[in-house]
Amino acid sequence: LYHLALSSYKKGNYAQAKERLGKAVALKPGKALLESCQKFLINIKAEEKARRPAIAMVNVFLKYDSNVSNQPLESAVGVLPSGLPATDQSDWSLGGRFWGAFRLINNRRTQLGLSYTFMAEYYEHLSENDLLAHDFSLFYNRNADPLYFRISGEYAYYFANQADKMA
Repeated sequence: LYHLALSSYKKGNYAQAKERLGKAVALKPGKALLESCQKFLINIKAEEKARRPAIAMVNVFLKYDSNVSNQPLESAVGVLPSGLPATDQSDWSLGGRFWGAFRLINNRRTQLGLSYTFMAEYYEHLSENDLLAHDFSLFYNRNADPLYFRISGEYAYYFANQADKMA
């Protein structure tokens, strides 16, 4: 039954694999096989979670910047190399980020999906550095072991220092 469960797992039929493992455990196998079944069941649950089509993440942050950039928009989108002019002022900022993705295809070898990110950051005193960002992307991942390919297209909109910028 353990090997039948393994076969179901490799085919992506996780419910059947769990059912077969349950039957294998019910037969009261030896200690080594029982431990293998329990570890395998944990792996199946992790794989089921990874194969969900939708995923989301929320972050909240509080940060201290000892040398705030005087070009917040360009530094936010990564246009400026490090070492360019800054305000020589420090400030605290509070912000948050939401990221979500929906995978139209989601298996071990291939993923095709859409993602969206919203980010906001607000400074305590240097409000001209406040930032709002929206980012939409389409991605394709292919795992051709030992190589991993990722192709993505992105559209981003930023609003900082009273200016709009698309990237």
